[in-house]
Amino acid sequence: RRLKTLSRKGLPCEIQSFPRGSELINSLMIQLMDEFKNSGSNNVIHRGLFEVRFLTTLSGNAVIILIYHEAIDETWYEEAKKLSDRLQGVNIVGRSKKKKLVVGDEIIEEQLTVDGKVVKYYQTEGAFSQPNGKVCEKMIEWVLTHSNTLDNKSSDMLELYCGGGTFTAPLSR
Repeated sequence: RRLKTLSRKGLPCEIQSFPRGSELINSLMIQLMDEFKNSGSNNVIHRGLFEVRFLTTLSGNAVIILIYHEAIDETWYEEAKKLSDRLQGVNIVGRSKKKKLVVGDEIIEEQLTVDGKVVKYYQTEGAFSQPNGKVCEKMIEWVLTHSNTLDNKSSDMLELYCGGGTFTAPLSR
């Protein structure tokens, strides 16, 4: 149940959990590793796999992005559909050079509650999003609280990495 990544020295190191991520990311990491162990290294989903990314929402939607050094094809797609079914219908995106195959959706909607109001975001495969919705809600509330203390006539706030507008949308109200 360990994911491997490269250390700063370029050596493999194992990731057993991601405490800062959502519970769903951590659960999916374990389920995916179990799938890899049970399928063997010859399985088309496992073969040539280079990187795994996760998008999750507070409502339980998820996208698993599988990135490959080797080309993926229709055989991969059929196996990814089976994997999706075994993972309770999670969305799966496969990427290899100049090719993307999608099982389900590659965009999921996140609804965060900030100061008692619902803010909707769309998380897209390939774009950055906060890996823990509850923490993201607290971050936004902190920014809103501290932005209210600024002198609006002489102070500006600049969101340097705006991505999907995580902070800009609630600040614009």
